[in-house]
Amino acid sequence: MRLQWVLIGISALLLSGCVIDKPNTNKQPAPLPNMPAQRVLGAEPRYEPYHPTANQDYRKNGVVYRIVTDPANFSERGEAVVYDSLAMSRLTTIGERVNPYEFAVAHPTLPIPSYAKITNLLNGRTMVVRINDRGPYVNGKQVQVTPAVSDSLRLMPTTPLLIEGIVVDPNGHMSGIGTHGAQIEKKTTALPERPNFNAQPVTPVPLTTSTPTNNNMPVEPPAPTPVPAKTPTPAPVSMPAPTEMETTASKPILSSHSIAQGFYVQVGALSNENNAQRWLNDLASSVSTQGVINKTDGLYKVQLGPYSSKDQAETIKNKLKQVKDITGFIITQ
Repeated sequence: MRLQWVLIGISALLLSGCVIDKPNTNKQPAPLPNMPAQRVLGAEPRYEPYHPTANQDYRKNGVVYRIVTDPANFSERGEAVVYDSLAMSRLTTIGERVNPYEFAVAHPTLPIPSYAKITNLLNGRTMVVRINDRGPYVNGKQVQVTPAVSDSLRLMPTTPLLIEGIVVDPNGHMSGIGTHGAQIEKKTTALPERPNFNAQPVTPVPLTTSTPTNNNMPVEPPAPTPVPAKTPTPAPVSMPAPTEMETTASKPILSSHSIAQGFYVQVGALSNENNAQRWLNDLASSVSTQGVINKTDGLYKVQLGPYSSKDQAETIKNKLKQVKDITGFIITQ
């Protein structure tokens, strides 16, 4: 009998030890530390209804792909593949032209069109992208990106990425994992009408320097006369090449503080200055307008303008869509 009581006592001690080791379920989790919001650039998140036929579960290469029903809580790690030159001649799943300069990506299961934040886990660079296509169907690759996205994030073939969903409701409010700790730059074309900034005379300013726009005209005639007289040999061969450089120099890289006031059509932002300048030259000549490269936060923003009224900017925006199939948005400086 005494042995039974001893065994009962030992069992009671063991049971009491188990109860003590149990975690306190009533304890509230520690609050997350307040982290400063990181400013995130890229595509402009805005409300867009899902495409009526591109968001159904489907089968590809014997694999069933199920569309994400809760993109606000979507988070995925993976790698990216870049659209090649052959892809530029085709349409996306929802009928848009693949544009190498847009911050757009393809994903096999996220709703389209929708938005996500992509982070390069090696260098911390992050940006917002728009999902407008399906794919890629490549082993080990979770997303397909345009050259603009790859260039901005500085991706390598095996760069690890973090993809986080962003949801925009009909009122323009953003939510989802992709908005946590992010100050997403959201612009709108519904800007209040500003007074005429007398931008008519200021319009050519970004294309040259500032006020010397008129002073350059009389300075140019005397400049060629002494040069060929003193150095006749290199002048005829070297002069044609610098004329192309002068067109590039006529559109300097400006900071946001030196940009003339007015309305602009912003087309995109690149991390490479030369690529941004070539893009600006192509667009400006295609739609017969002027533009600037606005350098902010390490990115070179391609902007057409300035224009004295929003109607003028809207005209250029529509012409840009017709001629180059590029969707810009109107901002003010």
